[in-house]
Amino acid sequence: ALGLDPGRVLTADEADRLTDAELGPAARRTAVFARCGPEHKARIVTALRATGHTVGFLGDGVNDLPALHAADVGLCPRESVDAVRECADVVLAEKDLAAVDRAITAGRHSGGNIGTYLRITLSSNLGNVFAMLATALLLPFLP
Repeated sequence: ALGLDPGRVLTADEADRLTDAELGPAARRTAVFARCGPEHKARIVTALRATGHTVGFLGDGVNDLPALHAADVGLCPRESVDAVRECADVVLAEKDLAAVDRAITAGRHSGGNIGTYLRITLSSNLGNVFAMLATALLLPFLP
């Protein structure tokens, strides 16, 4: 109705008919997973990880615990059940994935700044070390 193309859709019934070896490539080509229970979610996450993907999973209920545990990064909103918050790697302060995008962007920016700081600091300290070594070689230390 909105004119959006969801891409390939994989239902839980279709996933059940696939072996674990077939599910990985099928999951890589899939944009939407429909009617999936807890065991399907965990199986899809595991299959994606087996194909080399780094998988993040956002869950908010107890039924999401197996997939949260199987994912590389488990995310949940702050309003989630206690067990889910304990299992998740990241607890979102707001129910908005844009916050994750902003956090990743800020982290990359900070990482770049740290790298720049280290290069500047190490290069200036390296100059000091060479100056001290040259001075020690040219001027003997006499107590």
